[in-house]
Amino acid sequence: ERAAAMLPGLSTARDRAADALDAATELASRRNELERLEARVLQLHSEYNDARDAHLDVRQRRIDGMAAELAARLTDGEPCVVCGSTEHPEPARPAPDTATKADEERAHAAEQRAATALSEAREAVTELSGIVAVLRQRCGDAELAELTTAHAEAVRAHNEAATVAGRLDHLRATVEDLRKLDTVLAEQEKRLDAELSELAREDAVRAAEITEIRERIVEA
Repeated sequence: ERAAAMLPGLSTARDRAADALDAATELASRRNELERLEARVLQLHSEYNDARDAHLDVRQRRIDGMAAELAARLTDGEPCVVCGSTEHPEPARPAPDTATKADEERAHAAEQRAATALSEAREAVTELSGIVAVLRQRCGDAELAELTTAHAEAVRAHNEAATVAGRLDHLRATVEDLRKLDTVLAEQEKRLDAELSELAREDAVRAAEITEIRERIVEA
């Protein structure tokens, strides 16, 4: 009966130990995954900085060559959009490293792609960090070997109690049979006591008769 009463608590302890062991097992792989993601974030952050610097450089080179870009649009006889003159005696010429609008757009697109990749990687790290925190809470941040031993002990204690508690119905039935037998034997004992009492009375009568007969024999 004590084993049966302990069984629910032992079942809960076994299940908690199993959950902690599962969490610790998963935590080991999740930590490795988190480390890889964090390293990936550092790499993407560096790539984003490079892409941003490249974009700023292209933009600055385009600004520096803006006069040449405007000069390329000049047409003889048409007024300049800057000064309004219809004569263009010395239009600016582009420098060797002058960037075009297309160059700036490509650099901007590269920066945006790098920013998106970095943002997605950071979100993945945040999500995985939350998962790791939950797993650490579930396993108590204990060592895997310790939790393996604790789980094995919890399983052993539960199985041992379950084996003992499994005999409860049989033992209760046996106790009930013995109680019934005790009642039957008690009734038989009462009958035998009554029979013994009756035999004792009869024996006393017979003894008295024998004594009387012997006295009569002696007298005769």
